[in-house]
Amino acid sequence: MNEKVCTPDDMDGPGALSRPSDASDPGHRLERQAAGLIRVRLDGGLLACNDAALSLLGGGPRPAILNTNLSDCLVPGQRAQWQEFTSRCWSEGAASFECDLLLRDHTSRRVLVQAVALTEHPDGLESLLLHVREQPPSQRVEQSTGSAA
Repeated sequence: MNEKVCTPDDMDGPGALSRPSDASDPGHRLERQAAGLIRVRLDGGLLACNDAALSLLGGGPRPAILNTNLSDCLVPGQRAQWQEFTSRCWSEGAASFECDLLLRDHTSRRVLVQAVALTEHPDGLESLLLHVREQPPSQRVEQSTGSAA
């Protein structure tokens, strides 16, 4: 029995196959993802992000965003929690954190950050890979109602 094994490259669309350029350009794979993906150093310095993450961070040119500190994009009251989150993620291998991102227009956006530690990245930098997803207002209400019960 020949069963097809589904790989992340198969998820680009119906019948999509891996393109040879993807293997030679890992950044290209990062750009095609629908989710906000960000790679940060343990101190919060942004190393890479895809277009979806750039949009979640309020847009602007990628060079202006990279090498800034992601914790500077959080509401001030959550910055200490961010440090605890990154430390926990590094020591445990994975963690999640719900927080509010400050946008350039001075509004905020509630997001869920799920992270994994990149302990053996080829460039040797200790870093985290973040999956960032905006929390819709209806989901926030459900979570707060559930936690109050």
